[in-house]
Amino acid sequence: MVRVDTHYPLLRARRERDATAALVPVVDAITDDLAARLSTGARITVPAALRRDLRDVIHAELTTTADEAGQRVALALGDERARKWDPEVMQPWLRKTAASIADGETEYWARLVRYFAENPDEATDAAMDALVVRISKQAPALAGDMVTASISFAAQDAGEANDAEFKVWRVNSTNPRESHAALSGETVPMRESFSNGLRQPGARGPAEETANCRCSIDIVKGDS
Repeated sequence: MVRVDTHYPLLRARRERDATAALVPVVDAITDDLAARLSTGARITVPAALRRDLRDVIHAELTTTADEAGQRVALALGDERARKWDPEVMQPWLRKTAASIADGETEYWARLVRYFAENPDEATDAAMDALVVRISKQAPALAGDMVTASISFAAQDAGEANDAEFKVWRVNSTNPRESHAALSGETVPMRESFSNGLRQPGARGPAEETANCRCSIDIVKGDS
C-alpha cells in the first residue's frame, strides 16, 4: 500500500507567500478604484479590466501550485516522470475556479463599499480607513484558500490518473472548525465525495466549509 500525505507544508508556505505577492498589487488597484468611485459618486462596481486582471493572477497562481503538487503525487504513486498524469487536464477546472473566485471576491468588495455609498453619514475617515485595510487583508487569506484548493484538486486528479483507490481527509490546523474535525480520518473511494459534500478540501462549496480551510487529503493506492 502507498499512502501519500499531500499536506506539503513547505510547498504550501512558499506558494501562499508567492500568491500573496502576486495578488496584492491587483487587490490594491481594485481598492483604489472603488474608493475613487465612492468619493466621486460613480457607480460602485469593479471594472471588467480589473476583474480580468484578478482572474488572470488567480489562474496563474492556481496553475503553478497545482502543477507542482500533482507532479509530486504522481511520482509518489510510482508514476515515473509523471507520464500517466497530464496537468493540462486540470485547466478547465482551474480556469473556471479562477473566474468564480474573481467574480465572487470583487462583488463582495464592491458590496462593502456600496454600503457606504448608501449610508454616507457612516463614511467617516476612520470607517473608510478600516474598510481599505479590510479589503487589503483579503490577499493573504485568498492566497491560502487558493493553495488549499489547487493542491487538493491536483492530488485528486493525479491520484485518479494513477489508479489510487481511496482518499483520506486530513486536518492540519490545531483549531479546525467542528465539521472538519469530525471529518478527520474519513476515508472514501477516490471518485466519491466526503460526508460534507466536498470531493476534496477547498472544492467549490459553501463558504462555511471552504473559507480559511487548510485541510488536505491523503491519497491511498492499494489496500486501505
